[in-house]
Amino acid sequence: MTAIVVVAAGLAAGAAGCSSASYDERRAYLDKTAQRGVEAHQRMAAQGGQIDEKRCRRAFFALALDDLPGVDVGSHGDWQREVEQTFIDSCRSGTAASASPSTLVAPTA
Repeated sequence: MTAIVVVAAGLAAGAAGCSSASYDERRAYLDKTAQRGVEAHQRMAAQGGQIDEKRCRRAFFALALDDLPGVDVGSHGDWQREVEQTFIDSCRSGTAASASPSTLVAPTA
Protein backbone atom coordinates (compact mmCIF):
# COMPACT_ATOMS: atom_id res chain seq x y z
CA MET A 1 0.00 0.00 0.00
CA THR A 2 2.84 2.40 0.86
CA ALA A 3 4.50 1.75 -2.52
CA ILE A 4 1.28 2.76 -4.31
CA VAL A 5 1.13 6.03 -2.37
CA VAL A 6 4.78 6.79 -3.16
CA VAL A 7 4.26 6.08 -6.88
CA ALA A 8 1.09 8.18 -6.99
CA ALA A 9 2.85 11.06 -5.22
CA GLY A 10 5.73 10.84 -7.70
CA LEU A 11 3.36 10.94 -10.66
CA ALA A 12 1.52 13.94 -9.24
CA ALA A 13 4.78 15.80 -8.65
CA GLY A 14 5.91 15.04 -12.20
CA ALA A 15 2.63 16.26 -13.66
CA ALA A 16 2.82 19.45 -11.63
CA GLY A 17 6.26 20.16 -13.11
CA CYS A 18 4.93 20.03 -16.68
CA SER A 19 4.05 23.38 -18.15
CA SER A 20 3.03 24.74 -21.51
CA ALA A 21 5.50 26.66 -23.58
CA SER A 22 4.84 30.39 -23.76
CA TYR A 23 3.88 32.12 -27.00
CA ASP A 24 7.45 33.43 -27.43
CA GLU A 25 8.92 29.95 -26.82
CA ARG A 26 6.57 28.45 -29.39
CA ARG A 27 7.34 31.19 -31.92
CA ALA A 28 11.07 30.64 -31.42
CA TYR A 29 10.55 26.90 -31.88
CA LEU A 30 8.67 27.51 -35.14
CA ASP A 31 11.57 29.72 -36.31
CA LYS A 32 14.01 26.91 -35.47
CA THR A 33 11.78 24.36 -37.21
CA ALA A 34 11.52 26.53 -40.33
CA GLN A 35 15.32 26.79 -40.44
CA ARG A 36 15.60 23.02 -40.11
CA GLY A 37 13.25 22.71 -43.08
CA VAL A 38 15.44 25.06 -45.13
CA GLU A 39 18.51 23.02 -44.20
CA ALA A 40 16.74 19.80 -45.24
CA HIS A 41 15.89 21.46 -48.58
CA GLN A 42 19.52 22.43 -49.09
CA ARG A 43 20.74 18.89 -48.32
CA MET A 44 18.20 17.35 -50.68
CA ALA A 45 19.14 19.82 -53.43
CA ALA A 46 22.86 19.13 -52.94
CA GLN A 47 22.18 15.42 -53.36
CA GLY A 48 20.20 16.09 -56.52
CA GLY A 49 17.12 14.55 -54.96
CA GLN A 50 13.52 15.43 -55.66
CA ILE A 51 12.14 17.88 -53.11
CA ASP A 52 8.48 17.14 -52.57
CA GLU A 53 6.01 16.99 -49.70
CA LYS A 54 6.43 13.25 -49.16
CA ARG A 55 10.21 13.46 -48.83
CA CYS A 56 10.01 16.57 -46.63
CA ARG A 57 7.49 14.83 -44.35
CA ARG A 58 9.83 11.87 -43.94
CA ALA A 59 12.68 14.26 -43.14
CA PHE A 60 10.48 15.98 -40.55
CA PHE A 61 9.79 12.78 -38.66
CA ALA A 62 13.46 11.81 -38.85
CA LEU A 63 14.87 15.18 -37.77
CA ALA A 64 12.51 17.63 -36.21
CA LEU A 65 10.55 16.13 -33.31
CA ASP A 66 13.39 15.66 -30.86
CA ASP A 67 12.70 18.71 -28.72
CA LEU A 68 9.05 19.68 -29.27
CA PRO A 69 8.12 22.03 -26.39
CA GLY A 70 5.16 21.14 -24.21
CA VAL A 71 1.67 22.46 -24.75
CA ASP A 72 -1.70 22.08 -23.08
CA VAL A 73 -3.10 18.60 -23.57
CA GLY A 74 -6.07 19.75 -25.67
CA SER A 75 -3.94 21.54 -28.26
CA HIS A 76 -1.00 19.10 -28.54
CA GLY A 77 -2.18 17.58 -31.84
CA ASP A 78 -2.82 21.00 -33.37
CA TRP A 79 0.60 22.23 -32.22
CA GLN A 80 2.42 19.20 -33.62
CA ARG A 81 0.60 19.62 -36.97
CA GLU A 82 1.56 23.29 -37.05
CA VAL A 83 5.21 22.46 -36.38
CA GLU A 84 5.11 19.73 -39.03
CA GLN A 85 3.55 22.04 -41.63
CA THR A 86 6.10 24.78 -40.90
CA PHE A 87 8.94 22.31 -41.51
CA ILE A 88 7.38 20.91 -44.69
CA ASP A 89 6.59 24.35 -46.15
CA SER A 90 10.16 25.48 -45.49
CA CYS A 91 11.62 22.25 -46.83
CA ARG A 92 9.61 22.42 -50.06
CA SER A 93 10.30 26.09 -50.75
CA GLY A 94 13.85 26.43 -49.44
CA THR A 95 12.87 29.57 -47.51
CA ALA A 96 11.79 29.83 -43.89
CA ALA A 97 8.02 29.71 -43.48
CA SER A 98 6.26 32.35 -41.41
CA ALA A 99 6.49 31.58 -37.71
CA SER A 100 3.41 32.71 -35.84
CA PRO A 101 1.82 30.09 -33.59
CA SER A 102 -1.85 30.04 -34.51
CA THR A 103 -2.76 27.56 -31.77
CA LEU A 104 -1.84 29.98 -29.01
CA VAL A 105 -3.19 33.49 -28.53
CA ALA A 106 -0.52 36.17 -28.84
CA PRO A 107 0.25 38.10 -25.68
CA THR A 108 -1.36 41.51 -25.33
CA ALA A 109 0.70 44.58 -24.55
